[in-house]
Amino acid sequence: MFNIARVTITLPPDMVAAVKGAMAGDDDASSREMVRDWTIKWAIRPRPAAGWPMWP
Repeated sequence: MFNIARVTITLPPDMVAAVKGAMAGDDDASSREMVRDWTIKWAIRPRPAAGWPMWP
């Protein structure tokens, strides 16, 4: 059995619409798969070099 925890988050309306739209667009997607994919993308995102700002 998986060691899981249920959480509730509050999102602004535009983010809720984006999440629901993403799930509606992929019949096989589940919220669990979406969170897993986002976590992977976040972990490998580009980061600024030490001492450099992310945005000018």
